[in-house]
Amino acid sequence: MKGYLGLGSNIGDRLLNLHRALCSMQSHSINVVRMSSIYETLPVDCPLPQPNYLNMVVMIETGLEPLDLLRECKGIERSLGRERPYKNAPRIIDIDVLLLNGIMLDTPELKVPHPHLESRAFVIHPLAEISPDLVLPSGNAVADVKKNVKKDEILAMWKVRDEGFRECEENSYHS
Repeated sequence: MKGYLGLGSNIGDRLLNLHRALCSMQSHSINVVRMSSIYETLPVDCPLPQPNYLNMVVMIETGLEPLDLLRECKGIERSLGRERPYKNAPRIIDIDVLLLNGIMLDTPELKVPHPHLESRAFVIHPLAEISPDLVLPSGNAVADVKKNVKKDEILAMWKVRDEGFRECEENSYHS
């Protein structure tokens, strides 16, 4: 199944945290097909002042069922040191399931599409970058949604060279 994941990090070596998460996906039956640029963004809906985030969106292919994919993503977060002391706490890594091949799901653990998908610039801008023709489950084209989402929270963007960022040493970063 094809899908999209959002990744973010705002503590520690943020770039390395993203890289480690991407490398870990390879050993968890999650194949990264395409990656957006990396966006530096302001924290959104955070109760206390926090460092800025590095965010990106990846297109994936996986044979995992939606809840199994979520469990694998949460396992990767834990293996990289993610803690959840309170809601919207700073995080070493955050991996959100955004979209899954037209699947709509509303369970206590997982909502697909992600409930904030169309309102967050740090999701819509990278998603539009890698899949500009994508039509969201709402019927809205991602390119149109991008035009209507404030981009004030985006501070900078860095292009990612696929060949350099994807290189993962065998057994590196795996739990």
